[in-house]
Order: sequence, then structure tokens, then C-alpha cells
Amino acid sequence: MLANPGTRAYNALSVILQYPGARGYQCSMSTGKMFYPIPNVDGVVVGSKKGIRTIHPEHQERLIPASSKSFRQNGKPLVSNLHEGYGIEKREIESFLVGQDIHPMIRAERISVASQRIVEGLAP
Repeated sequence: MLANPGTRAYNALSVILQYPGARGYQCSMSTGKMFYPIPNVDGVVVGSKKGIRTIHPEHQERLIPASSKSFRQNGKPLVSNLHEGYGIEKREIESFLVGQDIHPMIRAERISVASQRIVEGLAP
């Protein structure tokens, strides 16, 4: 949820949850005393600050599908995922991305939340 671009954990959910407001790590929590059987995971508490970078309703409707399409297949270039997700010609997507100063062959897991917002502009 709090993963940064370029890390293995960064995905569409990271973008969606980081977009609406500032989030941050608060503390770790032990899962051993809360669950049975004891899960093999680490737990953390994530805090949120309301009112920061709020999503306009128009953008909210496009954010989840745009993020999902961008991360359609990890490891594939952004232009390929968007082409498969929206059915738009690759040349049109490349032109749009280059015009926004985003390299079309970049992978979704390497772009920032702000750049992901730009990608929403491709949504029909």
C-alpha cells in the first residue's frame, strides 16, 4: 500500500491508495497474538491525512480503471498495457505519453502517482 515506484511491491493498489491523500507508516504490529493459525506476514498500521490531494469525482471514476490497465501485466511496457486495456493504437498512446514527458516504454511500476494521473487522460 505504501510502496514506492520502482519497488517490487508497487502496483495499481499502491497508486489508488496513495492518490487521494497523504499516507504514512505509523507502527508495526504483531500478528501472532491476534490470529490463529499464526500467519506468516508482517503487519503495519497505516495513517491517512484527510483533505490532502482529494480526488475530484470525475477523476475518481477514471482512476481505478486507468491504474488497473496500466498494471495489466507486470514487466510489460506501459504502452503495451494501455493498448491492450483500452484498445487504442500504440502510436496514439506513444504520442500522448511523449507529449506528457513520459517515456512510452517505461513500465507502470516505475511511474509516479502523479504520472499515473496523467495516464488517466487516455480514458475514453
